Amino acid sequence: MRSWCSGFFGGLRELLGPEPHLLNFYDQPDLLRAMCDDWLAFQIPMIELATQEVEIDLFTIGEDIAYRNGAMISPAQFRDFLAPYYRRLVQVLKGCGVHQVFLDTDGDFVELIPEYLAVGFDGFQPVETQAGMDVRDLRRAYPRVGLMGGVDKRQVYGPPGAIERDLHERIAPVVRQGGYIPALDHSVPREASVEQYRHYLQVLKTIL
Repeated sequence: MRSWCSGFFGGLRELLGPEPHLLNFYDQPDLLRAMCDDWLAFQIPMIELATQEVEIDLFTIGEDIAYRNGAMISPAQFRDFLAPYYRRLVQVLKGCGVHQVFLDTDGDFVELIPEYLAVGFDGFQPVETQAGMDVRDLRRAYPRVGLMGGVDKRQVYGPPGAIERDLHERIAPVVRQGGYIPALDHSVPREASVEQYRHYLQVLKTIL
């Protein structure tokens, strides 16, 4: 079974709004810490209750902590504001029998990968290609990290042969190395027809 929650960055952004949230790292840091305290205190009993009833194989934490040009906070800010909460949350998840804890974020989050690994995360998704992310690069840099996504969603409605090239040239070698579940690097784009999406699935099956 798979479950998820909003994280200590993304959840607060939804409550405060993007700009006030980022400004409060400087203007009201105690407010952010108090909100993280409350979010952690809310999540722990929910996780403990849920895992008494079901076995959770994968727990995903949604952040969207990066965009096309990089992470929205620095590694130092992550260590100062977020790491203590994540370390405790991951500890609780693993203690309750959760097998894997993944981060879900768009954008280029490369500089924060070591920080998330240090607090116990096991993997990342959706590895957004239009932000410059590539599952091949991540696999070379982090051979044992779990990955999901990584298929360029734009190629589904691209010119003839585009999705075949993307899957066979970029995706298939990483699949063969293991620890990777290929999928579109975001929702199916509106530009893709049903027929194009079916074709993508058929080509994907040939490399799986």
